[in-house]
Amino acid sequence: MSGRYVCLKNRFCLRGWKKLPYALEDKESGDVAFMMPGEFHTLKFCNGRFTEDSPMFGTEGRKHLEFLEKQGIIEFTDEPGKLEKDQEYFCYDNRFIRQIHWSMTGHCNYKCRHCYMSAPHAVLPDLDTDTCRKIIDDIASCGIRHLSLTGGEVLIRRDFFELLDYMLEKDLKIVTIMSNGALVTEELLKELEKRNCKPEFNMSYDGTEGWHDWLRGVEGADEAVQRAFRLCKEHGFPTGSEMCLHKGNLHTLRDSVKLLGSLGVSRLKVCRLSCEGEGVALKDKELSVEEEYEAYISYIPQYIEDGMPLKELMLADVFLAVDEGFAIPMEHYSEEEVCEDCYICLAARQTMYLGPDGRILPCVPMSETDYSQERFPLISELSIKEALEDSSYINFIRVDLKEYREHNPGCGICEYKNRCAAGCRGRAVLHNNGADLLGIDPESCLFYKGGYYDRTKKLIEKYREIIFEKT
Repeated sequence: MSGRYVCLKNRFCLRGWKKLPYALEDKESGDVAFMMPGEFHTLKFCNGRFTEDSPMFGTEGRKHLEFLEKQGIIEFTDEPGKLEKDQEYFCYDNRFIRQIHWSMTGHCNYKCRHCYMSAPHAVLPDLDTDTCRKIIDDIASCGIRHLSLTGGEVLIRRDFFELLDYMLEKDLKIVTIMSNGALVTEELLKELEKRNCKPEFNMSYDGTEGWHDWLRGVEGADEAVQRAFRLCKEHGFPTGSEMCLHKGNLHTLRDSVKLLGSLGVSRLKVCRLSCEGEGVALKDKELSVEEEYEAYISYIPQYIEDGMPLKELMLADVFLAVDEGFAIPMEHYSEEEVCEDCYICLAARQTMYLGPDGRILPCVPMSETDYSQERFPLISELSIKEALEDSSYINFIRVDLKEYREHNPGCGICEYKNRCAAGCRGRAVLHNNGADLLGIDPESCLFYKGGYYDRTKKLIEKYREIIFEKT
């Protein structure tokens, strides 16, 4: 049937960024998908004014129309139409970043023994309401739609809902709120529901047998976070969690995971306790990297035996279990791939971390040493838009493997060079105390050269065959 008018569906808008000019944004979710030039050129004529047999499309364009219809991006109508104003093409004059992880306060209502920013002593200043509103304006002007909010404890801000409403007014999507759970109440969840805002609540859980209370420094923290998880489940809010492993709570890992599964928690990330900030007093509880790796390899069979209680489990960068299967997050590329022009950290290229003092950083670990922090700008010195155009921040997150290997020649001849792909910048910086942002990640070296990669891979192959090939 010919002669139908072609229009971009109302939920989508045409966007672009410097160096990435062809993008489709989902207004409902805030998700951005980048497109091939030919498909995007066709899409620009899907404005309700041209029919499918218009010469504006041509043979190749009609193939694109067929694909775009299958993807649910366009629709055909018998009457002409037009795009809404916000659907029309707009190109931002800054580089693209997908999300901002914002520590909105350096203060907290808990006394966590391992707090890297020393929130129990409130050593970092809070930005005032007006400054935060200006930051929100800045974020929106860059075409960034996704925010995750944390602290300290973000819910202690008296202006929390005032700032949240301003974010929603700017059409920003709150994807995650990280909290200790003490202030996650029925009233809070109802206020969020009124605003049609249902982020994931990510609340740490650090072990059964009283270990959660011990690490959080507050009696009743365990009871409070379990109550918060149950409330979220009742109200349909998704939940995630993180667990810091140390010599005290290591033996509780299995029971802790099963408990979180019973509370409706969807995903959990486990990592070794980092003794930075307040954590310098916990050196006696710190696990070695070898102890951490051995713990994960021992636990993987137990997780399978327990029926995989969570939808997603990530054991540091060693092991990932999701509905679709298993993976090794530390494994980036195959040794046959050509990846010299790939970024050394894809996560940092997607997500900016904004500290409670307004420091613009590639990730949270970069804030844990003074020397690495000093390499990056403050929001008072440089706006987010400026940081995404020309700054030490954008220059760092765009470093590729070629530059990294020139800095570390030994990595370029390593048999694991593509799998490792420079390891983790956060870990590397913590090991060298911020002296070298392109330094070697010794934990990645140990994982591969110490045989842990081979052992983890064998476990994955064994259980993949047992679970997924027989279902």
